[in-house]
Amino acid sequence: MNWFQNIYWRLIPISKLRRKIRNRISEENAVRNYAKTFRAKTEALMSNANRVEILCLGSSHADYGFSPAVFQPRAFNFGSPSQDLYTSSEILKKFLGILSNLKHVILFFSVFSPGSNLAKTREAWRAVVHKDILEIPFSFDCRLTPDEQTRLLNVCKTEHGTDENVNEFGFNPSMPGFDIPAEERTKTHLRENQREPDQMSYLEEIIHQCQNFRFKMGGGLTIIIPPGRNDYRATLPPRTELFKKLYVLQKHYENFRIADFFEDSDFSDEDFADTDHLNSNGAQKLSRKIKKVLSE
Repeated sequence: MNWFQNIYWRLIPISKLRRKIRNRISEENAVRNYAKTFRAKTEALMSNANRVEILCLGSSHADYGFSPAVFQPRAFNFGSPSQDLYTSSEILKKFLGILSNLKHVILFFSVFSPGSNLAKTREAWRAVVHKDILEIPFSFDCRLTPDEQTRLLNVCKTEHGTDENVNEFGFNPSMPGFDIPAEERTKTHLRENQREPDQMSYLEEIIHQCQNFRFKMGGGLTIIIPPGRNDYRATLPPRTELFKKLYVLQKHYENFRIADFFEDSDFSDEDFADTDHLNSNGAQKLSRKIKKVLSE
């Protein structure tokens, strides 16, 4: 908060109005910061489009967990916080046509992925950035009112900077962890896992997009189930229940594969930044495993 905002803040009585203004300022700052990061990824991918052979999509598990350095100079990380299946599908639509040497699409699929719906969460403001930078349409059930969408779009349009921490292949090596207890984390993730209507139709769209795309050298779509820390997994139902919809879908399509690392014993607690996000060392380890899968 700058000096002007500090002075303005002190003039406002402690009230619902003050809380409303505080939340509004916080939301608008979040939009500006996220716009810098998302723009940095977009511009970097556009600049490297002719040499990208591996495109990674997904939520913060992809953003934190996929290290392009393991594949350089061939891979790009277009993961982003709270990126749901709808958003991943729309991002893929935007870029498939310009990635002339694409061999593989990597999609991270986590506990919350089956029903995760960005438009319904408190982070729906991220959809404003997606709309402004990539012209991704707002979901029909977006919790933001038309006035809120317009206000935040105007905020986004005033931010022209880019995140200097994002490298030319879309990865930020300084990812932080979140200090959230495992029980609280799993409660949120299970809610999204079981949300109905779910988002699996958008995964089918991704599968169809990849089915109709001419990948180089027999490549295609690989879905990654990332590992979870021991305390996180201990508070969840069996993995067969968590990922049932994904495996059922695989029975109907033959053009994608699943690489399941959820209970991989090679990952220890030291590989995680928190309950379910990998740290830099963990990202390197997972990426080497993914590289091996892609070579098989």
